[in-house]
Amino acid sequence: MNRKSMLLLSIILYLSLVVSMVVLGISEAYNEFIYPLDDTYIHMAIAKNFAEHGVWGVTQYEFTSSTSAPLWTFLLALIYMISGVSIIAPLLTNVIVGIIFIIYLHYRFKYEFELWSTFLFTALIILVTSLPSLSLVGMEHTLHVFLVILFVNVSVQNITGSDKDGRFNWSLLLLAAALPLVRYEGLFTVAIIIFVFAANGRFKEPFRIAIAALIPITIYGLISIYNGWYFFPNSILLKGSIPDFGSIKEILKMLGAKSIVALSSHTVLLILAASSIAVFFKNRNNKHTTITKEQWSVVIFLLHLFLHLQYAQTGWLFRYEGYLVALGLVAVLPSLPKLFNRLSEVTKPLVISRLPVIIIFVCSFALIFPFGKRAANSLAETKDAMFDRYLEHIQPARFVEEYYKNSTVAVNDIGAITFFTDNPVYDIFGLGNIEPLNMKMKNGNYTSVHVQEEAEIKNTEIAILQIEWKAVNTIIPPKWLKVVEWNLPRNVVFGDTLIGFFATDTSNAAILKNRMKEFSSKLPSEIDLRYIE
Repeated sequence: MNRKSMLLLSIILYLSLVVSMVVLGISEAYNEFIYPLDDTYIHMAIAKNFAEHGVWGVTQYEFTSSTSAPLWTFLLALIYMISGVSIIAPLLTNVIVGIIFIIYLHYRFKYEFELWSTFLFTALIILVTSLPSLSLVGMEHTLHVFLVILFVNVSVQNITGSDKDGRFNWSLLLLAAALPLVRYEGLFTVAIIIFVFAANGRFKEPFRIAIAALIPITIYGLISIYNGWYFFPNSILLKGSIPDFGSIKEILKMLGAKSIVALSSHTVLLILAASSIAVFFKNRNNKHTTITKEQWSVVIFLLHLFLHLQYAQTGWLFRYEGYLVALGLVAVLPSLPKLFNRLSEVTKPLVISRLPVIIIFVCSFALIFPFGKRAANSLAETKDAMFDRYLEHIQPARFVEEYYKNSTVAVNDIGAITFFTDNPVYDIFGLGNIEPLNMKMKNGNYTSVHVQEEAEIKNTEIAILQIEWKAVNTIIPPKWLKVVEWNLPRNVVFGDTLIGFFATDTSNAAILKNRMKEFSSKLPSEIDLRYIE
């Protein structure tokens, strides 16, 4: 087989996994395609409203800064403007990006590996990065993975002089501008590359890269402020917290203890970190006076690992740390054959002739098993999460669309309900409305009293809430009457299984109950519905 055939085989592997998960997910969700996270529908709702109404918001009625991936959302909006609003557009866009990423990996590895090694290592990245799952999620993560790998690789080549004799590659500015807009965590990557350029005594490039990265997010931030919101999107501000400098525990977390604890619970990342350190010091044994391209790749990965685990999240269908896994694999894989050869050389003098083979086999299994487990879990959980979202988010959206068209509904998950309906919403969590965040930012406190007051201002009729969320359960106004509960069979991503339907006053309670009784015949049998007397 030639190299093009191997590339085609890699693409077929990727597409086969995506198609298999789509088919399995559709078969479970009563022949409907559902995204495994509600957040996907937030991007789709904003894109829909921007394409159809010229409003950058989760509803058509007002601007909302509810996305931390504005470039991805804008890309969806452009697609909707050209081809019309569709469910499948985010998936197809991800698949196209995924194929381009695989082509790039083959190009990246073809100078370092033999034919079959290139295929095997590409397949490993596809599976362990959870690329099929990231694609099926339908958000910006596949694009983020690709851009990070590309930006780091181009930067390292430029820094070490292996690209055009060290002359500045101006494509870095375009990548630096795009990364933070695709995901704000892209600022970690930009900051690290700036540091690496400066560490190499090149001080003009960091300035250019910083300006390129800051201009787009500054423009977006100023637009947000002009519309009465904050510089950073609500999704970022709601996850942040101010350290308590009177607490030793908080000070230790701020100094890096958080990243160490997080790393200890992520076996794949821990193995990649250890392997990266081994690669770095193995290369340092060579008599180079400067750090090599492979060593800089390792340094960049380890800095990413520390910053992300210290300040960002992991999990939620393996999507937050997906780019870290890809970055670690790309940094380690080129040196892996040399490491195994070295291990074989070290164990050859041992008396038992088969012992070197056994040691290599045991070490290989110990390393590969966590990677295989991650790949298998990502595929299984993504398929299960599709059905979970069908029950937890799609069904409430259909209930609202049928019985509460144009009424204001209080929610804490705003994706499906804003995409599938044209209802005004009051997001009591604060992603789709600015008022909850204003109270948290200005007063440091946000209570059920504030929720009640804002709901009355917005003429809210009913509330549909994930009542096992602590952040939600503690701010539900006592005056709201819980009329119905839905008990779901499982929730593989978040764990909670209860949805509460509330009437905001007694006059709405009987109406809500009667409408739910009428709608119950259309509900999937997996939902256990209970009326509250």
